[in-house]
Amino acid sequence: RMELSITLCNLAFCYLESGQLDQARCLSEEVLTIRKRKLPPSHPLLAEAMGRLSVCYLAQGRLEEAIPLADALRHASTALPDGHPYLGFYLYGVAECHRQTGAFDESVEFYERAMDIFGHHLPRHSTALATVKRD
Repeated sequence: RMELSITLCNLAFCYLESGQLDQARCLSEEVLTIRKRKLPPSHPLLAEAMGRLSVCYLAQGRLEEAIPLADALRHASTALPDGHPYLGFYLYGVAECHRQTGAFDESVEFYERAMDIFGHHLPRHSTALATVKRD
């Protein structure tokens, strides 16, 4: 099932990049369910799944679901080294949560860190990178 979760995660990212948010969210929820059953709480693949689902929720304006996920992700991401690509999704989700609740000053630091990570690990024309740069 872990191999399936990797494929589903990649497909969800493609849906997210192409603006197919419902499909991205559904697959991201499935990935998180699989990984929660199979992985320890601090595993990087679990943090990746939480970060991507949080971004999907935010893209759909579902802040009430994104905030608790971003909080949970804060604990799951502690095992990730600084600059790890999965950490970028966490940082972006937290920045978006701060921005959407009006805490603009707090969001800037998280956006800048996410942009730095994404800039090193995503293609130059990635929608995710463009979104972080725009925000």
